[in-house]
Amino acid sequence: MNKFLKKHRTKEFPHSEELFSALKSGKFESFSAPKLFDLGVETEHLKSTYEIKAGIVEEKDTPHAKSILRDTRAFLEELNKTKDKKVKIWGFEFSEGVSFTVFEGARSKDILGCIRAKDKTRVSEEEWKQLWENKAVILGELHKKKD
Repeated sequence: MNKFLKKHRTKEFPHSEELFSALKSGKFESFSAPKLFDLGVETEHLKSTYEIKAGIVEEKDTPHAKSILRDTRAFLEELNKTKDKKVKIWGFEFSEGVSFTVFEGARSKDILGCIRAKDKTRVSEEEWKQLWENKAVILGELHKKKD
């Protein structure tokens, strides 16, 4: 984690202020860093993966989904601009189920994106439903069941 902080603490990127504040407070529970000889993930692979993820999230109409979609689109935009052929991925897990996935250009060391989300394995089933389910759709389905 110290390596990440040394390289990036002065950089601005989506959620950087919240991430660095949480790291400074010691509220993080775990983090994952690229291994010493990890060359990263192919940029083209990440593009196709996150384009699919954006399409899935786009169908949801909740604040959480909209935030993830914004983060994902910004990341895809940076992937399309970068000359980096590979991307390294940093992961940070915090209390209350909040996670940050930070994408770093393997060659440039630029931050290409940061996706803030809640981790399904670390929140209650009820909270997960609130994060992802469109209440209007749910109410419509309940109304249909009564008919």
